[in-house]
Amino acid sequence: MDDNQPRKSTIIGQGRHGLVIAQPTAQQLSSKDKEPSRSGSQGQGLQFGSSGGRPGWYAVKVVSAPPNGRSRHMAPHDILKEAKILQRLDHPSITKVLAYEYDTPLLDHKLYMPLYVCSLSSLFADPSFPFLSSRRSVPESLSYQLLSSLSFLHSKQIAHRDINPSNLVLDIHGNLKLIDFGTTWVPSRIYQEYDLVHEDDPEETEEAMCPVVGSGAYRAPELLFSPLRYDPYAVDMWSAGCIIAQFFRPFSHSYHAAVEEENEEEGEDSEEDYDPLDDERPSSPAGSGTRQPLFDARFGALGLAASIFRIRGTPTEDTWPTFRELPDAEKIEFPLSSPQVLAVDLLPDIESLGEAESKALVDVLEGMLALDPGKRLKAEQALGSEWFRLASTRWEEGHLQAGEKMEWYDGPCVDWVSRDQN
Repeated sequence: MDDNQPRKSTIIGQGRHGLVIAQPTAQQLSSKDKEPSRSGSQGQGLQFGSSGGRPGWYAVKVVSAPPNGRSRHMAPHDILKEAKILQRLDHPSITKVLAYEYDTPLLDHKLYMPLYVCSLSSLFADPSFPFLSSRRSVPESLSYQLLSSLSFLHSKQIAHRDINPSNLVLDIHGNLKLIDFGTTWVPSRIYQEYDLVHEDDPEETEEAMCPVVGSGAYRAPELLFSPLRYDPYAVDMWSAGCIIAQFFRPFSHSYHAAVEEENEEEGEDSEEDYDPLDDERPSSPAGSGTRQPLFDARFGALGLAASIFRIRGTPTEDTWPTFRELPDAEKIEFPLSSPQVLAVDLLPDIESLGEAESKALVDVLEGMLALDPGKRLKAEQALGSEWFRLASTRWEEGHLQAGEKMEWYDGPCVDWVSRDQN
């Protein structure tokens, strides 16, 4: 975006359920903005302040849905639930909602949020990220902020359920923000706290949870076997572990091309092998690359499960005693595999941390990527791990110390992450 050019609204993202528009702050709302309320009560105007977004712009998330924010074909996506929850959350690593409105004639829900400069997925597409740096702190910093946001959410009994690099964005100072709460899980016993109405949510209950959540290589293994009940907080921790591991994975210029080629070849596959989340996954330009995910989601849910078991080991009574209780666990027999050590063979860039820190990181990842959801490390436990203790002089409540700027490429983060935006 060139600030010298006339400012016009621009579509910057589009998915199955809606789109995201970059809009200049000079433009007015189409109607009086409102708090997210089923009764449509009037709320406060846009407050920009020090949101960390791109100055002079904000993002508008537009989702077409009935007034209650959901429809059967969107389940479990709920834009009104997202608005209500975000309005009540206050954490430095979670996005802010500046305003909400509902356009009755168009059936459009609109969430107004800061326009952040880039996503973690776009940074993973740069072969020099995150290691061309004057210091080693970038993976630790972003990992700590991610875990801080999850610790906060889980303490409020909220689970995000779609932790992936596209839903992690950076503000102009290089601080991480968690976005897209459309598939958030909130137990019915605290619905009233967030002004949610359980009777309006027949699609999902504690006894019949939706397993079709998460994205691609970041989906937890239990979701791949059609569970009616699962631990949504453990699902978040698995996804976060996948992202932390990805910082230390090799970069491949051919990964996206291979993913798209395999997806095209599988286009004629039977409905039994169809993974409905394939349509949700963002595609990348031909010839582009990325820092490879730890697990391979190119072959749908069963292929992802096989990839997970090749690395983490085939489930046994010791590693995952309740696996056979999952509805689809008996439908296919996976080859017997022993767990691989999450070390330099799988995470080649972990050597940059040095012996002590790399060992401490492996311990964290082993805990976050435990097959058994009940044995998975919790966010608060990960934050108190030896890995972060070794880097504790750089942190203060999940942030860089006062007055310290995160510097990548020997320059301020904002200069670097904005280079492709100008």
